[in-house]
Amino acid sequence: MLEAAPGGKILAGGTDILVTLNGNAVPDDLTLVHIGEIAELRRITETETALKIGCLVTDTMLAGSAAVEKYAHALWQAARESAGPQVRNRATVGGNIGTASPAADVVCALEAMDAVAHIVGPGGERDARLGEIITGPKKTSLARGEIITELTVPKGASAFEKIGKRQAMTISIANAAAWVELEGDTIRALRVVIGSAAPTHVRAAEVEAALTGQKVSRAVVEEKARLAVHSISPLTDQRATQWYRTEVVPVMVARAILAACEQGGWNT
Repeated sequence: MLEAAPGGKILAGGTDILVTLNGNAVPDDLTLVHIGEIAELRRITETETALKIGCLVTDTMLAGSAAVEKYAHALWQAARESAGPQVRNRATVGGNIGTASPAADVVCALEAMDAVAHIVGPGGERDARLGEIITGPKKTSLARGEIITELTVPKGASAFEKIGKRQAMTISIANAAAWVELEGDTIRALRVVIGSAAPTHVRAAEVEAALTGQKVSRAVVEEKARLAVHSISPLTDQRATQWYRTEVVPVMVARAILAACEQGGWNT
């Protein structure tokens, strides 16, 4: 159906596409294909090393999952802090990726945990990381007819941080997620992802390099987190200024890294 319709779009939870259509001109060739009732795509299962999350799993389901809380803590936090209860009850993981918002909380967490999406389409099946799928604001590399059916999220120690204009029902001014592998008190491997501070979510590569091999301490993490400003290119918009985002991103990054280290067994 999607391949046959030039203006075909998937309707899952509808929290993004219906808001976009409300009050705006609807393209003549728009065709909505509702996949929201496919039960096989609304499951969270567990393997020895990863969680398998269907594309129709909602933020509410993520926030209510003990397995997600334990093994993918950043994703659990992001789902809990995303929007409000009404939106969380409808918003889906697959829709969050497909919308490709640089401020998306769930996408920030998934990228930090190196999640892999399984994609099915007329040309067959393929796997891709989120950074390969999301190419710009509201833009993806998905071909016509392709659908993200499932995400594989490796288990690990991770954490998520965000700041918005309100305590709830707010789009992130900035967010950050971190995944860490510790050897004792030493950072053996680290991934840090920043959102709402560039056209897409970005890796804080200089922070990762500076902290890998370092013993964890609050002072060291906060110092190296300042390097995050080299990874971002924030804009001024209705939510915050470029200056404010530049100031707050290192704070979000440091908090996320320290919280991830605590998840990994580090004691302050």
